[in-house]
Amino acid sequence: FKQTIAYEKCAGLTRGNARLVSDGQLLECFGAFIAVGNYFSPLNPDAPYVIEELEVNPFALVDYEMVPLDGLCRFSKPFAIQADRSVSRVDHLFHPETVALVGVSASKMNFGRQILENIKKAGFNLDQVTIVSPSAKEIDGVTCVADLSDIESVDLLVVAVSASQVPDLIDAVIDGSRAKTVILIPGGMGETESSKERARKVAGRIREAGPAGPVFLGGNCLGLISRPGKLDTFFVPEVCAPKRRDTAFSRTALISQSGAFALVRMTEQILGDPAYVVTVGNQMDLTIGDFINWFADAPDVGIIYVYAEGFNDLDGLHACRGIRRAVENKKEVIVYKSGRTPEGKLATAGHTASVAGDYMVCTACLSQAGALVTDSHEDFQGLLNLAPLLHEKTVTGPKVAGMSPAGFEAVGIADSLQASDSCLELSAFSPETVSAISGLFKEFGLAEIMDIRNPLDLTPAAGDRVYTGTLDALFRDDNVDAVVMSLGTLAPGTSDKPDASGAGFSAAESSLVSRLPAMIRSMDKPVILFNDAGRAHLPIQDFLEAEGIPVFASCSRAMALLASYTAYRIRIDNGIRMKDEG
Repeated sequence: FKQTIAYEKCAGLTRGNARLVSDGQLLECFGAFIAVGNYFSPLNPDAPYVIEELEVNPFALVDYEMVPLDGLCRFSKPFAIQADRSVSRVDHLFHPETVALVGVSASKMNFGRQILENIKKAGFNLDQVTIVSPSAKEIDGVTCVADLSDIESVDLLVVAVSASQVPDLIDAVIDGSRAKTVILIPGGMGETESSKERARKVAGRIREAGPAGPVFLGGNCLGLISRPGKLDTFFVPEVCAPKRRDTAFSRTALISQSGAFALVRMTEQILGDPAYVVTVGNQMDLTIGDFINWFADAPDVGIIYVYAEGFNDLDGLHACRGIRRAVENKKEVIVYKSGRTPEGKLATAGHTASVAGDYMVCTACLSQAGALVTDSHEDFQGLLNLAPLLHEKTVTGPKVAGMSPAGFEAVGIADSLQASDSCLELSAFSPETVSAISGLFKEFGLAEIMDIRNPLDLTPAAGDRVYTGTLDALFRDDNVDAVVMSLGTLAPGTSDKPDASGAGFSAAESSLVSRLPAMIRSMDKPVILFNDAGRAHLPIQDFLEAEGIPVFASCSRAMALLASYTAYRIRIDNGIRMKDEG
C-alpha cells in the first residue's frame, strides 16, 4: 500500500498536505477487513454466512483515526465446496496409452471422424485406439466395438455425440469405470437457458462420483493437443489450422476457454507449436485453475499462457496458487482475461457459460500471484512470440540501446520511452563501446556523416559489417540491458536485397540478416527486431521468423512489448530471489 498515491495522501507525503491518519490505524483497518473476509469465507467450514459484498464508505479521518460513517454488507448462506479433483489424473489426458472414441461416423466426415484423423496425424499408436460404433466393424483401419460396455477401461475417452446423449453416456462411463479421463466435445451444455438443466444434471453426476471417478474436460470444448503425448483431439480440419508436426515444439502451454482463440494463437507462434494446448470450454469438471496447477510442475513447460473468460467459484484462488507455484518454479504465466466491460461479460456468458466476475479485482489478484496480465489480444499475441525468445535469457534491467537506418525510427524509439506504462530508458554507452563503434565508422568512411548517440541513427550507406560490429559492441556493453533494432530499410547499404518481384530476397552468407539468428540466439541479452518499411521487406521478415526470430510491426510495438516483459521479469525474478534468500 505504501507504493500507492493513496498512501502518500494519507501520510501527508504529497505537496502541501499533512498526515491524515496513522500507519497503525491503516494496519488495523486492513487487518480487520482481512480477518472478516477469511472468517466469512466459503473456505471456512465454521462460517455461519458467506460475505458476498462488504463496503465501508466513507471513512472520516479525525485525529489520525478512521471513523466509519456508512457501510454495506451483503451475506449469503454457506454452500458446499466441491471436493478437489484428482489433478494427478490429468496426466492421462496429455499422455494416454489407450484412447476410445464415441461418435465417429463410418459414412461421413463428422466431428468424431475428424478427431480420429487428427489423432492419426499426430502419430498416436492406432493399435491403442478403439471406436465405439453400433454398426461398423472398423473405421479407417481402427477396430470398433458395439457398445461402451465392451471397453474395460481406457486412459482417455473422447465423446463427440449430440448433447442429448451425454447424460446417459456419463452414467455408463462412471458406473462401469470405463475411463480415467473424458473429453466432452459437444456444446449445448449450459451456454443457453434451454441447456442449463442438462448441464446441471451432468455436473451433479460428475460430483457424485467424487475423487475416485474419472475427470472430465469440457463440455463445449475443442479438445486438446499434446505434442509430447502425440495426441490431437481437435475436431478442426488441418486445412483450417495447419500444425507444424515436423518441427520441434516450444516449451509453452496454452490454456484457452475458447477453441477458436487457441487455434488462431497457436498457429501464429513463431517458435513452433506449443507443447500443450487445452481448451476448457464450460469447465463442468476440470478448470482453468486445475490446468495451471498441473503445468506449474510440468518439466517440459517453461511458459504458461491463459485465455480466461470466467472462473468457477473459488477457482480464481486455485488459479492464483498455481500461478505462484509456477513462478516459484521459474516459469512465466501470461494471461488475457476477457469480460472487462458489461457487454463483454454478457458475451462470455453466451459463449462458454462463464461468469466473468469483477474484472479489476480478478486481474489484480492474478497479477499479485505472479502473472503478466495483458490488456488486449494484440499484446497477448506479441508476448506469445516475445516471451519464448527471452525466457532463457538474463533480463537485467530497463536500459535500452536503439539502432536504425532511418531517422524517423530512431526518433520513434526515443519517443516510445514516454509511454505511460513504459519502464525503459536509454542507456549511456561505455567508453569501450563508443571506441568500437567509432572504429567501425572510420574504417568504412562514415565518421564524417554519423554521430555516436543513443538511439543510433545509422546511415543507409552502412554495410553488413557496420551493423554486425555495432550489434556485437552493444552485446558486450554492461550498460546495455537490451537492444531494439530496425531491419526495415537495410537494403541500400547491406547485401540483403529484396527481389524485384517482392517474393524473396538475396543475401550473402555474411550478410546481416543471415547472421542475425545465430547472433541473437548466442547472446544472453534481449534483442528485439521490428520492420516498419512496408511489404517489400516482408521476405526478410519471413526468413527471420522461419528461424524462430519474431519481427514486430513498428518500433512502438516492439518497445511496448519489451517494456511490459522487462517489468514483469524484473518483478518475478526479484520475488524468486528474495524468497530464496529468505
